[in-house]
Amino acid sequence: MFAITDEELSNKQPLEETYKCYDCGEQHIIKYGDEILEDGTKVESKLLAFITCPITNKSYMVGLNGMKIR
Repeated sequence: MFAITDEELSNKQPLEETYKCYDCGEQHIIKYGDEILEDGTKVESKLLAFITCPITNKSYMVGLNGMKIR
C-alpha cells in the first residue's frame, strides 16, 4: 500500500506517451486501465497508468490521474 496526497500530485509532471522502463531502460508505451460504466461498457480511464516491460513481462504503475508518480 502507498499513499499520495493531492498536493504531491499537483507538483508532478504530466505523463507523456512513453515512460522509461525500470528493468531494461527502454521507453515503453503507457497503458491505462478501463472504467466499467453502469451499462457494462468499458472506457479508458486516466486514473491508473502503467507500463509493461516486454523483456521481463513485469508491469509498473507510473502515473495517477495523468501525472507521473516517480
